[in-house]
Amino acid sequence: MRELPFSSRRSVCAFRPLVCLAAILSAALSCLGAGTIAGTAVNQNTGQYLEGAEVTIAGRSDRTFTARDGSFSFSRLPAGSYTVRVSYTGLDLFTQEVVVTDDGTTLLSATMTSEVYRLEPVVIAGMREGNAASITAQRNATGVTNVVAMDAFGNVADGNVGNFLQRLPGVGAILELGDVVGIGVRGTPPGMNAFTIDGTTTAAASSTIYNGATFSDRAVPVDQVPSDFIKEVELIKAPTPDLPANSIGGNANLITKSALDVKGTQFTYRLGSNLNTFRKDQRQWTPTGSFSLLTKLGSREQFGLAWSGSYTETQNGRDRVQMTRSQTANYTTQARTLNDWATRLRAASSVRLNYRPAPTIDLTLGASFTYYSFHQPRYDWNFTSVSRVADYNRVSRAQIETGTQPRDSANATAGTAPGFTPYFTEMLHATFSNIGSDSARHSRTYKFDGTADFRLPAQQRLTLKAAFSPSAFTTRFQTLTATRSSGGVGIAVDSTGDVYRPVYRQTYGPNLGIGTDFSAFTAQRTLSANDNNDEVTMVRGDYEKKFTADRAVFALKSGVFWQRQDRREAPYTPTWNYVGADGVAGRNAATGINDDNIAQWVSPTPGYGLFNNLYPRRDQLDFPAFLAYFNANPTHFRESGTTVSQGPLRRELTEDVSAAYVMGTAQLGTLRVVGGVRGEQSDIHALGQNRDPRNPTANIVTRDGTYRDYFPSLHFRYEPLRNLVLRASHSTGAARARFADIYPNTTVTYNETTGLGTVQSATPELKPAYSRNYDLSAEWYIEPAGVISASYFQKKISDFIARETTTIGYGPDNGFNGLYEGFDLNTTANAGDATVKGYELNFMHQFTWLPKPFNTLALH
Repeated sequence: MRELPFSSRRSVCAFRPLVCLAAILSAALSCLGAGTIAGTAVNQNTGQYLEGAEVTIAGRSDRTFTARDGSFSFSRLPAGSYTVRVSYTGLDLFTQEVVVTDDGTTLLSATMTSEVYRLEPVVIAGMREGNAASITAQRNATGVTNVVAMDAFGNVADGNVGNFLQRLPGVGAILELGDVVGIGVRGTPPGMNAFTIDGTTTAAASSTIYNGATFSDRAVPVDQVPSDFIKEVELIKAPTPDLPANSIGGNANLITKSALDVKGTQFTYRLGSNLNTFRKDQRQWTPTGSFSLLTKLGSREQFGLAWSGSYTETQNGRDRVQMTRSQTANYTTQARTLNDWATRLRAASSVRLNYRPAPTIDLTLGASFTYYSFHQPRYDWNFTSVSRVADYNRVSRAQIETGTQPRDSANATAGTAPGFTPYFTEMLHATFSNIGSDSARHSRTYKFDGTADFRLPAQQRLTLKAAFSPSAFTTRFQTLTATRSSGGVGIAVDSTGDVYRPVYRQTYGPNLGIGTDFSAFTAQRTLSANDNNDEVTMVRGDYEKKFTADRAVFALKSGVFWQRQDRREAPYTPTWNYVGADGVAGRNAATGINDDNIAQWVSPTPGYGLFNNLYPRRDQLDFPAFLAYFNANPTHFRESGTTVSQGPLRRELTEDVSAAYVMGTAQLGTLRVVGGVRGEQSDIHALGQNRDPRNPTANIVTRDGTYRDYFPSLHFRYEPLRNLVLRASHSTGAARARFADIYPNTTVTYNETTGLGTVQSATPELKPAYSRNYDLSAEWYIEPAGVISASYFQKKISDFIARETTTIGYGPDNGFNGLYEGFDLNTTANAGDATVKGYELNFMHQFTWLPKPFNTLALH
């Protein structure tokens, strides 16, 4: 097998120059101040602490924003009198005179309110309060960011956070069985976007089930994240250097609820039931509920507790009609109906503890657990035929209807009747498969994190954070396929009345509806299984130093970051042929008897006809009954090839990402400029297998690799008017290759007709796709809580990752030691460049001026 070269440039400190520069600048900027103003902003009517409130000092350039617990501070102030102003979206301006003394701290409590809040005290604790906080956070952000409170759209359907995310500007939903399972941002698929909770990556072993053209095993399936313990979502579209460079479209960061969000105690709960009303045969009530407790403890309220839990069970059907058409002649070669019925269960619990031993120290510990279960029986009726058009002069219609194979004018096998149109096709001598299947998935994900936040003298801040997230996932998709290929049948596919729901009608042959004779069928069992484990470990440290000049505020921020992701997969796809007691599939030529009693697995009740029995009902295979028979009679089944004996495929990978960054901020009146650079190095150790059916001994292969990138960015935020914010950004990002394209696996398949075959090989040498992003936006903020915005973006992507097929060369240096000469080589490569660009328009406003009860309505 081929051993592809792979460079390895591991270093003890990949970004020592950046780290050293940050340390030198930080030390140089450390200095002592004269006096300090420290305070807290709180909503007087609701008791909610106000995060993101703008705090300024009249006549000075000092400007800051309140933290999540409403706190703020100014240091290095000369002794004297000052006017402090606090502003917050939807609330009246707060102004107060304070006196600062040398080496002293002046405490200030900014209690804010407004006439609207006094008149409508019932509304404020819900959607108004959440919207105002999120819009304030969006307004104060440096780059192009959307921040939306979870209560902005009311209760989230099914507790699936994806149903919320799809409503954000620039977000497209990836659907499966009616549920949002992934999101694409600004025209990029889920694998090119980051998904974090409280700024850290969550393990997602279950992402392996969604591998496909629009999904990636690096993407987090959002349907498995319950929405009930999430406070708000920030969608970062122009990342700054202090954020990991692991996205091209955007980073969706979910912020969990915290006791810092409230003053006093807040307890909420929700109880309900779900009902799917479309399917008349499957109407069952399922439970849903959640609770959330936020409280402060201790004599000085130095302890905070946030505890939430949720449970949701939903059912959803999918009535699906599938057709395959010849692209040149536009006639049908496959007619298929699928009846899916899925039951999903989401359960979660989250605990977050806050401890403040001193006014300048915040310690946080968090833990969460999510459980996801998916069960889906499926019943599939599938007709297929040869695409060539029959010539009745070769084989007459009468002969075809008695079971003779149709032929075309060149005497090749055929399967399409003459006289077809784009809206009507008769499939001749069609093969029919009656399929019963069962799919089950189970996912358990844990997340533990801790944060230590120190507000140091001289406007310095040090934040240390660590997180660990393990995830385990199992999937089993099993099928019983009963196929009738001998004799054939005729199926007419008529789309003249409705192109989306064509009429399927049997034109000749034995009955394939209710009461089918299964003695002419053969059966096969398939299993697609995978046991996956994913672990993400992260530590980071961030240091920030602010200092002021005459008319400006400057800040330096630097930090280091390390993350390890361990993935293990064991995909297994065995196939068994049903041969019965005589060991022969179908009719035994020696005895003339078919002892394969497939009819014993037919359900006593006919199957459901799609769209509430608009389509014909057919015999339905009972997969649980078949599985019980399979387990009791293993000798009645024979392995297909080596699919059973070769066992699961091993895939293992460890990926270490080390990073350091330096970022500077300058606030010049109403203009803010942020710039800096981030460096990241990835070190990969991967394990895979070589699989060749003619060489059944599996060979374990391991490879190591390293790549490094730098990510500069520059952001401008300008506020020419009180309610108008203009932004311009140039940022960079990356999207790493799928794990499936990094595992060093090679799979060989042979074409018995040509004597050649295909080699499927992974490419551990893949570099990430690299993007240079350009963003412009204009945002107009409407009081008391609304926004109108317009954005333009362009992403220039290089080293774009795509599939490619080449031919393996001849000779011992062909990469496979002279094997597989002339075979097709399917692999993944950095294929070239791409550009994504577009526009976004966003409007959000609550109609507080309408009469009751319509004043709680909002338009998004």
